[in-house]
Amino acid sequence: MTPEQMDAQLRQLSAHEELYKRGIDPNQVTPYPSVAEADGIPRSAAVAPQQVVAGFYIKRHSRFREYPLHRQNEIELAYMYDGSATEIVNGSTFKLKRGQMLIVDSDTVHTTLPLGENDILIVIKLTKGGITPSFFSQLECGSIVGSFFANSISKGRAHDGYVLFHSDQSRRLSLFMKEFLCEWMEPSRYSKNMLQALFGTIVAELANVYESDITNASHGQNPALEVLTYIEKEYSCCTLKGAAEHFGMAPDSLSRMLKRETGDSFNKLLQRQRISIAKALLANTDLAVTAIGKQVGYDNMSFFYRKFKEDTGLTPADYRTALGISRETNLTRQLAT
Repeated sequence: MTPEQMDAQLRQLSAHEELYKRGIDPNQVTPYPSVAEADGIPRSAAVAPQQVVAGFYIKRHSRFREYPLHRQNEIELAYMYDGSATEIVNGSTFKLKRGQMLIVDSDTVHTTLPLGENDILIVIKLTKGGITPSFFSQLECGSIVGSFFANSISKGRAHDGYVLFHSDQSRRLSLFMKEFLCEWMEPSRYSKNMLQALFGTIVAELANVYESDITNASHGQNPALEVLTYIEKEYSCCTLKGAAEHFGMAPDSLSRMLKRETGDSFNKLLQRQRISIAKALLANTDLAVTAIGKQVGYDNMSFFYRKFKEDTGLTPADYRTALGISRETNLTRQLAT
């Protein structure tokens, strides 16, 4: 399927949408599956096994339809393929623009107001037992901001129950989503692998957009993320006292805020960032171990060695040696094939 064929198919009105457009309730024509009730708010009906592909349940949101406030068991991603949509999430109302992505945490009360004919909204649900929280760990990549992003999605820490990505200027997300939708609508022989790989690429691009949003955010809009970004940039010389002064906070207040938002203390986050950079330098440079320790902020080499071993289970020298053996083994395997 080409992107042009996919686009044409997405724009076709379904039989139910034809009825909605005419003001007719399809329930009077074709019964819907029963909907379970929870706390007075409907939950989505269980997803039929045959509709689940590679851990995803993917659908185009019905146009012209009134949806009541509801909550679902799964994490839900909404991608505005074209047009726009008015979203209500946990009492907040906002517009989802073309190219933007919205992630709604499980058990979050939300709805989408009726869409017009040119409003194409794609909904991706991450089914239980399909995409697991560990899937998002690939985003961390040694970044404490990436780690916070992964936790926001996979561990229910999304701000106000959702994350809105201002991805309308992302050229790559549009391309990745088109390929993802083409593969979903016309599966290839290796569709499961393709969908999971493409979804991983989509999430990685969302992480880029997320970090860009943080960088462009006004001061005080998201203090935890601002502090994490500060630690990433100033890891070699920053201290709790210095960070607190930079953000106009008392050290104890800043530390409590980070603990609440990330689950880790300032010092633990700082050590994680320093060790992450040290691992990258050990893997990609020939710098001496002592030079690397000093470069990432350790004047006390014994302390550096201890923290590095706590993180990896190896000394810096053993870590570098293990990487060399791993590379040699991979090269041998590649030559053998």
